[in-house]
Parts: sequence; C-alpha cells; structure tokens
Amino acid sequence: MQQLVTTYYGYKILSKDSFEFYHVLLKKVTLKEILLNIKGVIEVSKKTDGTLRIKAQDPAAAINNLIRFFENKEQHFLETPDQKFVFDEYSYHILKEWAIAYQTCIALILTGDPTLLPSYNQEWSLLDSKAGGIYIKPFTIMFFNNCAKVIHPVSLANYNSRKQIEERIAKYTNNMINIFKKQKRTQIGESLIAYTQALTGLNKNIIVKIINNQSEKLNGPSIKVFLS
Repeated sequence: MQQLVTTYYGYKILSKDSFEFYHVLLKKVTLKEILLNIKGVIEVSKKTDGTLRIKAQDPAAAINNLIRFFENKEQHFLETPDQKFVFDEYSYHILKEWAIAYQTCIALILTGDPTLLPSYNQEWSLLDSKAGGIYIKPFTIMFFNNCAKVIHPVSLANYNSRKQIEERIAKYTNNMINIFKKQKRTQIGESLIAYTQALTGLNKNIIVKIINNQSEKLNGPSIKVFLS
C-alpha cells in the first residue's frame, strides 16, 4: 500500500507517519473537515498542485478512512440540483403541446452554444418515446414535470457538464415561457422559431425543416406523459 493512482483518487506513503493524498472532490471539502472526520490525522496541508500532505499516526488506516469519507461524499455530488422551470398552467400546456418543436429548439440551441464546455458534438436526436427526451452525444436528457435532467451517463467526472446542461435548459426554457406569456396562442410557433434563430444564427427555414423532419421520424411524446 505504498502508492496508488485511480481515476478519482491517489495516494503515496512518504514515511511511517506521513503521506500524500488526492481526490477529485478535494475542492468540495475544507482541511478542517478532514481533520475533524478522519481518525488519526494529526496535521493537514495543501500543496500548490492541490494534493494534500497529511501527517497521521497510521497512514494506511488514515488512507482507508479518507477513501470511505469521499465515497460518502460521492453519493451527494453525483446528483445535480434541480434547475426548475417557472411556468403557469398556460405555458405548461403550451410546452406539452409543442413538445417536438420545443425539444428540437432546445437541442439546436445547446449544440450551437459556443460557451458550453466542452463543445458538444453536433450529433443529436430526439428520443422516440412517450416521455420524450433528447440525446446529445454522449448525454441522454429527460424532461420531468419542472426540470430537465441528464440521466445518462452519470459520474463524478461529468458532474459539472451535467449541471451546466441542466442550467442552460432551464434558462432557455424559462426565457421561452416568458415569451409565450406575451404571445397569442397562434403566435407560439413563430416566437419559438424566432428565439431559436436569435441564439443559433440558423435560418428560419432551416429550423422549420429540422422540426418537420423530427416530427416525421417520431411518434412524438405523449401530451399526458411529457413534463409529468
């Protein structure tokens, strides 16, 4: 047990009472938290590269305690906070009725957003299911009653990417909702396309064509199930 490096953590025993330790979640905890929760730790300091230098009565035992401590933390940080849609009954039903167009526009906006990091692959498609959803390689996104969630893949390594995607979907959806509230029902489609055009720079006719293509390929989500 002198040295080990994995995807999420690593350690190196330096002497009979000291070792170095790293974990991807180190930025989420304080040195005080480690001192209070890890039995046998005497002193903790952080190196410039983010690695911890730890003095302990029994390095091997302290390392095992640290691994268990961060395993518990992992469960907490795997789940992203809900980024909620703020809608009234009218806009809620509008989104359900315009499910294919709405999801297509969200996919176009996400894949065309230069500020999303990493830049997402242009490969995307709507899910052909009653519940709806979007696949943007490598993420599968589902829409629940008041938020969107990346349901696959889910790992610590992609936590920030998943959180960012969900935040953006909530932002764009809430902007759409605010626009819908000011429009007549007959203007919803036009306003949805105009909003997408403004964010993506795509020609209006191209957006309409993509929406129509998606509609032809899918049975489409059920109004009863989508956003439920």
